[in-house]
Amino acid sequence: MRKPLRNMKKDSENISRGWKKFRDGEKLSHDWPISLVSIVELRYSALVWPSYGKFEDIVKLIAYTLGPEFSTLQDETIYSGYRRFEDILVYNKDKVSDKELSALMRVRDFISLLLTYPVKFEDDGILRSWISAFPEWKTRLLSTDGYAVMYKPWRLLTEKALGCMKGFMPVEILSRIGSGERSIFNHHNDVIPETVLHLTVDLAVNQLIQTLFSGDYYARYIRLLTRNLAEKRFVVNKIVAALEDKRNMFGIDKDFVRAVWINASTCETDAEVRVQEEISMMEESFSMTEGDDMLSTLHIDEKMGSNRQLVIVVDADSNKKLDLKKVHFPTGIVVLITTESSTQAVKDDDYRITCTIDLNIWTQDHLLPWKLFCTYAGACISSSTVRSSMAIQKIAVEIVKKCRGHLLAIALVAKHLRYVKDVKYWELALDKLSSPNPFYDYRDCDIIGISRVMVNAFVNIIWEDIDDEQKFCLELSLPVHNIKNGVRDEILVSDWAIILQHIQELGEYRRQLQYYMEELLDCIVLLKFESHVYLPIETYYIIKSLHISQPSIIRHGALGLTKPSYIGQWRFLIHIELMDNKICELPPAPYCPSLKVLLLQGNADLLEIPDSFFDHMPILQHLDLSYTSIRDLPLSVSKLIQLKKFFIKGCDLFMELSPQILQLKNLEELDLNGTLITHLPKNFGELINLKCLTVCFDGYYHVLGRGKKDKQICNSTIIPRGVISNLTQLNYLSLEVDPEDEQWSENVHSVLMEIFGLERLKTVSIYVPKAELLEFIPAQKSLNFRLVVGHHMRRLISRVTPELETKFKQCDYSMKFVNGVNVPNGVKMNLGRFKALYLDRHMTIKSLSDFNLRNLGGLEFCILAECNEMETIVNQSDSACRSGLMNPLAAHQDTQLNEYQSRLYEGISSSTPTKLHLKTPLLSSLTPVLSLGSSKGEAQKRKADIEIVQAVSKRTLKQLLIATNNGAIEELHCGVARAFYEYWKM
Repeated sequence: MRKPLRNMKKDSENISRGWKKFRDGEKLSHDWPISLVSIVELRYSALVWPSYGKFEDIVKLIAYTLGPEFSTLQDETIYSGYRRFEDILVYNKDKVSDKELSALMRVRDFISLLLTYPVKFEDDGILRSWISAFPEWKTRLLSTDGYAVMYKPWRLLTEKALGCMKGFMPVEILSRIGSGERSIFNHHNDVIPETVLHLTVDLAVNQLIQTLFSGDYYARYIRLLTRNLAEKRFVVNKIVAALEDKRNMFGIDKDFVRAVWINASTCETDAEVRVQEEISMMEESFSMTEGDDMLSTLHIDEKMGSNRQLVIVVDADSNKKLDLKKVHFPTGIVVLITTESSTQAVKDDDYRITCTIDLNIWTQDHLLPWKLFCTYAGACISSSTVRSSMAIQKIAVEIVKKCRGHLLAIALVAKHLRYVKDVKYWELALDKLSSPNPFYDYRDCDIIGISRVMVNAFVNIIWEDIDDEQKFCLELSLPVHNIKNGVRDEILVSDWAIILQHIQELGEYRRQLQYYMEELLDCIVLLKFESHVYLPIETYYIIKSLHISQPSIIRHGALGLTKPSYIGQWRFLIHIELMDNKICELPPAPYCPSLKVLLLQGNADLLEIPDSFFDHMPILQHLDLSYTSIRDLPLSVSKLIQLKKFFIKGCDLFMELSPQILQLKNLEELDLNGTLITHLPKNFGELINLKCLTVCFDGYYHVLGRGKKDKQICNSTIIPRGVISNLTQLNYLSLEVDPEDEQWSENVHSVLMEIFGLERLKTVSIYVPKAELLEFIPAQKSLNFRLVVGHHMRRLISRVTPELETKFKQCDYSMKFVNGVNVPNGVKMNLGRFKALYLDRHMTIKSLSDFNLRNLGGLEFCILAECNEMETIVNQSDSACRSGLMNPLAAHQDTQLNEYQSRLYEGISSSTPTKLHLKTPLLSSLTPVLSLGSSKGEAQKRKADIEIVQAVSKRTLKQLLIATNNGAIEELHCGVARAFYEYWKM
């Protein structure tokens, strides 16, 4: 209802006063007695709008002043729901409300249609909520008098309702529905098969019967619109037969007292009069049947007044349509069967009739299943193809009929057949759609209410077609939070990646997972709306059922198992995780034709693998036996011809590579770190596809003691000539050896020469006992070296913390120089390659300047440990300090220096003044560190420990402040620092 005129005048006065204040620069308070609803009501009132400013400006003023804290609950809802200015403004009722009502009624009809199809939606409640709320919205729009209601709650709910179908429903169809268009299909003169037209009638009648007897949907007036007169007669016959079947099966007395037919099809004029006469005759006939006594009369009145009358009116065949408002129908449901308007004048007048109708059922809307199939089948079912292949057309029609309006099943099958032109394959698909799967348990889906045709479409057709990796990804999607409503695609890929990282390298497997997702989206197994991907609820439960009965993944890590689980189901499995258990025995020859990943690492009680264990794993790609107690490999390992990743690290009883491993020609990654392997066999180079090799040859040392090797091992070459050079695909190589092994000293030169010849190699970690060997590194060779240089012996105790050692080992382009004397030419030549330097017990170095600071320009990380002859970190006389070190620091901006300060200093040992660890963005960016003593003796006398290294703003302190433990120097005054700065500028 509109506000009384006196209230609207008061609102107008309040707005006028507020506008004056705002124009004069005064601040408006939040308790200003006006609301956005009041403003919009004034917009279309008979009052003269205040001349202080434009309407839009005043609305913006109010919104700005009140913010989100509106004075009424209705205003708050508007603000939280729409927030945009164009959503707040409303326009003339004749131009907007009528159009919006027409669109809403079209959406209502479409949602009602979908609710009678067998497809299930996760947000089914939203669709039903929309239907329940529509009568109130319709009343609100029809009751507006001269102005439109601003608050439109249906917008958000309509968007959500239509969003339930996005992902598999063609966008153009949803767009037409949302805009209120009557015809939702572009016909393009397509010839619709006669069988499909009959199917639309069946579906329309089914919608009517479901609506009448479901009890979920109340509609006073229902109109069923046919395309032509012949179809209308066909519809009438179908409804008669359907009601008769309903009566014979269940009876209709509990729903309606009786169903009355009124035929107005022959009425050319005054159809309303004829229909009213029929209704009167019906009531008299009912009265006579029941009797004339007082009790009967009361019983008749009670029945006639109840909501159980079904009146079905067959409208006139002419363009003159029945006006329902001119007829007094008994309480109950009225069904009007009519044809679509053929002239524009009648169509324009039809809007008035449409507003009276509570539900329109259009037979042409039920072309949706056929149009959906044609859309997804593509060229294989286009008009030209259909004309040229009647066999495919007939099968396509049968598929659509078999699906009985299940839109998702139709879309799945159509997508599956979109490139198929073989008629026999189409026949096979139809047969699979009709045939129960003998290995699938339908009971769970029957309980949930999932149509069996959907189960057959997915299990018999789709699930059999997609590859194992895609099945695996779908099973991994089941526990993903909110997967039935939608998750961002990158989140879903990340969840998959957590498990599948065992299969591919980081970048590679993410790209592969993205490809799997795109494939699943393409075949409509996964659906996507905007950036969110989701599993339809029916697909979700079918996959869940498949996962229970035929799992493709088992994740039973760290459960304390002593035996493998679900051995009988291994034939379905793609991925098995049994790591970190107490398994001590494996089955002799499990049948695993689909298995690709087997993770058994961490089962320390596993001593032996049966010889036939790998006999039936033809496509195994990833095998992890790390940290088990196996001593050798079974004979059947040679049958793993598809194996790409093999991990045996940490198997400290494993001593020798058996000849069977050389049969694994597709092996790309092999990790033997932490085993007792002492050498590689001569024919190891036959593994030509190896890309990543990690071998440790010093495990024997740990087990048998210092250098006590038997004669046979001592006479074996650790890596025979030609082995490394034959591994041309290598991009990562890590060789760890016993530093006291004399065999390696003789072998390392040939190995290095072969390494330098590998074109694909990017990273190499290796021990080089003699620094002179570094001179052989080609100048143009760009490798990520991780070198340990210099002869050294093992130490049980190190003054460098394990954390710092680990951090250094993780550095790329690193060199650890051990027990060095002077600066060998090979070291000096290659220093420029490294970002991390570890000087361990250098015997003679007095300063980093000894290495020529120009060679250290790329350093980011430096450890100086037990370099007892070191006197200064950097010599003041080194000209490189002035030109090469100072200038880069000056290039740092003030805004960068705080971050630089926090990254510069990592930690300094407290044992000697020369034991230093500096972590810097670039060592060339360091301001030089000066020794406070003029000699080594004075520095040791003070026992000064460097504790703090701090970089400060270039405007004041561009020096490193140094403090000592004994407080001899607690800080350098800024003036002194400026003097230092001026000195280094010279």
